[in-house]
Amino acid sequence: MRSYRFTVVLLVILAAGAASTGCSRSFEDYLTQADALAAAGKAREAILEYRNALMRNPTYGPGYLRLGDTLMKVEDVHNAALVYIKASQLLPNDVAAQLRAGNMLLLGKMFKEAQGCARRVLNIDPRNIPAQVLNANALAGLKRFDSAMAAIERAIALDPTRSTSYTDLGALQLSEHPDEAEANFKRAVELNPKSAEARITLASLYWAEGRASEAEAELKRAYEVEPGSVVVNRALATFYLSTNRAGNAEGHLRTVAKATPTTPVKLVLADYLIAMGRQVEAEVVLRDVERAHDGYGEARSRLATLAYNANRKDDGRRLLAEALKVDPAHPRLILTLAQFHYLERNYDAALDQAQAALKVEPSSLPARYLMASAFMAQQNLEEAAKQYVEVLRINPKSVAAKIELANIRLAQGDAAQAREFAEEAARDKPRSLDAQLFLLRSLISKGDLARAEGLLREVQKAAPDRAEVQWLQGNLRLLSRDRAGAKAAFARALALQPDALEAVDGLAAIELAANNPASARQIVEAALARQPRSPKLLLLAARLYLTTNDAAKAEAVLRTAIDLTPGDPALYEMLARAFAAQKKFDQALRDFSALAAQHPKAVGPPTMIATILEAQNKPFEAMPWYEKALAADGRALVAANNLAWMYAEQGGDLEAALRLARIAQQQMPEYLPVNDTLGWVLLKMDKAGDALTPLRMCAEREPGNPVYRYHFGLAHARSGSPDLARQELQAALRLSPDFPGAANARSVLATLR
Repeated sequence: MRSYRFTVVLLVILAAGAASTGCSRSFEDYLTQADALAAAGKAREAILEYRNALMRNPTYGPGYLRLGDTLMKVEDVHNAALVYIKASQLLPNDVAAQLRAGNMLLLGKMFKEAQGCARRVLNIDPRNIPAQVLNANALAGLKRFDSAMAAIERAIALDPTRSTSYTDLGALQLSEHPDEAEANFKRAVELNPKSAEARITLASLYWAEGRASEAEAELKRAYEVEPGSVVVNRALATFYLSTNRAGNAEGHLRTVAKATPTTPVKLVLADYLIAMGRQVEAEVVLRDVERAHDGYGEARSRLATLAYNANRKDDGRRLLAEALKVDPAHPRLILTLAQFHYLERNYDAALDQAQAALKVEPSSLPARYLMASAFMAQQNLEEAAKQYVEVLRINPKSVAAKIELANIRLAQGDAAQAREFAEEAARDKPRSLDAQLFLLRSLISKGDLARAEGLLREVQKAAPDRAEVQWLQGNLRLLSRDRAGAKAAFARALALQPDALEAVDGLAAIELAANNPASARQIVEAALARQPRSPKLLLLAARLYLTTNDAAKAEAVLRTAIDLTPGDPALYEMLARAFAAQKKFDQALRDFSALAAQHPKAVGPPTMIATILEAQNKPFEAMPWYEKALAADGRALVAANNLAWMYAEQGGDLEAALRLARIAQQQMPEYLPVNDTLGWVLLKMDKAGDALTPLRMCAEREPGNPVYRYHFGLAHARSGSPDLARQELQAALRLSPDFPGAANARSVLATLR
């Protein structure tokens, strides 16, 4: 109904324009004239010409976008919103159209629709900063405050120059005893109802608990008491910015700026104007700030970012370089340079600059978040985790950092520690839905079904229409062997969120189990059409294609996935399986050899060549290619792990093997294959005692793997524990009497009797 209303109003607007002119001119004539008038600054005349053009070609999306921009020039926000929304419908893959429509939808409190615009942009460009901010604002509007906070913190990490808008949010956190705090704050208001400060404190508690309407009421009462108070106006401005009502914030911001025209206040106003897309006005404020003795670096960092984000990258770099010559130790300037490197995927340089910023400002949270993002982009989960640990050292109550740490530990296979972080986040913020949801995920992964069922009922009451709640219910129903209930929950999740990967995976698994491979493929391919460059979805599709004996399709999606995430070891193994199924190793070698010649510093092609040669049982031919990959990137995980194993197996340099195995293990400390490699290398070096730890992890977490049990048994045998060795070796042979190493397992067992 909402879209229909927009369409009707839009047609009325366009018809009004057409009625004032004749109809002898063509669409092209009107459009050309409109563009010329807009370029000449004659906005009102251009609006009429654009409307006439669109009456003749009502499906021309760029025309609506230009009309919306021109309406904004005359401050006709209402009609601009309608036009931008129409443009976004006609141009679903146009970043500008989606962002403009999304921000207008925010103003109209249509938060789900605004989030849809943000997601469409992020599917195209996951690093798009305006889309990150739009998504965060939409989440806050949907009362998903923890997700919004996490999204805002990620956006700040991506673009440190925007962080000032959110500095006051640190004060809006729950105290350790919220019920007692609320009683005390209310008592303070009762004793002194004319105290704006008491009302602001109470409002802060309400907002921290997600009780936005009560918070706003208290802030308004504080404003009635002291309408000229800088503190009150700043609090109201912060509240409205944080609740996606930026239009309500401007008056309060300007009151503060007029009363206290200091550099920090002007910067807040500039950040507001940037967030509203009013860059010209923001630049005027920033040029003024730039002249202040304490504002040069802060203003220049923002001006450089504005230029860079407006696709004037050379101007942005020049402004930044000039500023760094004047003030080379300014932390925000250094972080802005780090951000430019990050956006250009030069992650090592980004990390170097973030470290430089930390030397100047050791407690900088934006620097820590930027480093975490860079490490995540390099798939260095452990180093990313260290940065979130540092965030918690600075701000122990950061729920966002704890949830990020929980996600990392879960990805590394450490469900127990992931659950600990989730439970801690839930204790810090008992009403945090995101913390509860993560805890639910960890309980399901552990198999604690009884506790998971109880928690599921709680989150269903709090968020019955959230997709994540539905797919978690689906997972739980599957574990309870309720296939029909699982299918209904996954379908509901997809209806709420069409890009919910977990729901796609769940439905496809159900169809495969029911011997309906065609239905499973239809589900996955529909999702892939919506997200053609999602690494996780590409991996899911590849597994499905291999399962259904379509190796050619698997190969195609795996090649795309490796381009996007060249450090994922599972992708190379699966691609080698796809080549083997098609008997096309020779062709694959030619293809990747050509790529390696074209891109001599790329890691992917030599890694793939080595993987293929290894699959063909040609270890001595594979080794130089793994070495080539490591020469391009000394931390190339797949090459480091596989080459370490080959050195150990083929009588190579064991010290080098150990160094490579540790490089791999440091990056994925919970990934079982790299721990098995490390343990095997240590065994080869006669360090059985040291080998026990990584090999124990493998044997305990995957007790059905005979190779892991065999290696663990050898470690016990060589470290003087014959009973434990016998137990593990016998278990390995029961699991598979002919696994690689079975003969040696029998020989070792014979010596233990």
